[in-house]
Amino acid sequence: MSLLSYSTNSNIGLATPPCPQCNQIGLMVRDLTIQKLLTPEAKNKLKDSTAYYLCTDPDCLISYYSFKNEQLFDIHDVKVPIWYKKDANPVYACYCNKLTREEVLEFVKETGIDEMNKIIIRLRGKVKSTCVAKNPSGQCCNEYFNELIAQGLEERD
Repeated sequence: MSLLSYSTNSNIGLATPPCPQCNQIGLMVRDLTIQKLLTPEAKNKLKDSTAYYLCTDPDCLISYYSFKNEQLFDIHDVKVPIWYKKDANPVYACYCNKLTREEVLEFVKETGIDEMNKIIIRLRGKVKSTCVAKNPSGQCCNEYFNELIAQGLEERD
C-alpha cells in the first residue's frame, strides 16, 4: 500500500515537521480537510492560523498534528477511519464514493474491469469527487485505488 511520504511541502518549500508522537514525516493537509473530518468535539480545539499534518505511520494513533501549536488529534477524533492506519475499519479505497478495499478487489476479480471510473459507476451509479472534504489526506485516492485494481487483476489470473 503506498503512502504519501513527502519530506518537504512543495507549497511552502519548508521541511515538513515529523509527528511529535512517532517522529514519522507527515503530510500537510488543507484547512477544509480538517474542518470536514474532525469530530465536533475535536474541531472545537482547533487553533486559528496554524498548519496541520496527517501522520503517515500506520502504527501511530495520531491522525492530525500541528507542529507550531503542538496540537495532537488521535484517530478517534476523525469521523472516518484512516485507510492505512492499523485496525482501520472499514478500509476505504474511495472515501467520496464510500467504496471499501474489499468491494474493489472483489469487483475487479469478478469482472476484470480495470478503470477506476467504470468500477465506481458500476458499483455506485455515478462518480463523486470531493476528496479534499472526504479523504483524510485531502487528496484523491486514485493511486491507492489503482494499486487495488492491479492486485485484483493479479489475483484474478
